[in-house]
Amino acid sequence: MDMTPQTAWLLAISAVVIVGVIAFFVGRSSAGTKGRIDELEAELARKSEEAERYRKEVDAHFDKTATLFVSMALHGLMLIAREPRDPIHLGLGGLVRELAQHCEWVE
Repeated sequence: MDMTPQTAWLLAISAVVIVGVIAFFVGRSSAGTKGRIDELEAELARKSEEAERYRKEVDAHFDKTATLFVSMALHGLMLIAREPRDPIHLGLGGLVRELAQHCEWVE
């Protein structure tokens, strides 16, 4: 059988179209289904909540650390101010008393 150029082009285009249709349906059937997408979205939401909870724990930890550090420093300054030996300590005592008035967590 003698194949003309028109027949060859028709066969080539038909083959491309058939392969394209088959690839489309194979891709649709093997792609993530609605259930898998819902599962992944739920996992993403859980991970986001977990990250947000962790951020809040870290913020609380840093707040507590900062409060304890300032309290410790203030108590150290108060100790120094209680035993004035020179004019620098006397001036520091006034500063410590003023700071202590503004800090409600100082005992």
